[in-house]
Amino acid sequence: MCRILSMSGGGSKGAYEAGAVHSIVNTLPAPDNQYDVVSGVSVGAINSASFALFAKGDELQLGDFILNLWKNMKNDMVWKFRDNIDPVGPLFDNSGFVDDTPLYEFLHGILSEFANIARRTIITTANDVLTGNQM
Repeated sequence: MCRILSMSGGGSKGAYEAGAVHSIVNTLPAPDNQYDVVSGVSVGAINSASFALFAKGDELQLGDFILNLWKNMKNDMVWKFRDNIDPVGPLFDNSGFVDDTPLYEFLHGILSEFANIARRTIITTANDVLTGNQM
């Protein structure tokens, strides 16, 4: 049997998903709390990546990790206002008013802590903010 979990996007819904994952892995017995494939879009992709850090059978550690990830999340770990920004420029180009480099660096740091090794299969995607197309 192959168990699959799919997580949606939507910014702060990631924290809700983390709580649900923590509850599932701490409530259901193995193998009911173990997923072979995890998919996610946008913030669900970030939570899916958390699954890749832990091998099947390490669900309790995964649950604590994902819950603590969101409990300790702060805005400055995700985005910052761009410096010296033209107030009209973001309306006409791709840069926008905020810079998401902190999120990239934060996630890259987590992956580095786990030696960039995927321990289970994940499928991730995101939507282009300008077109709505999946990437």
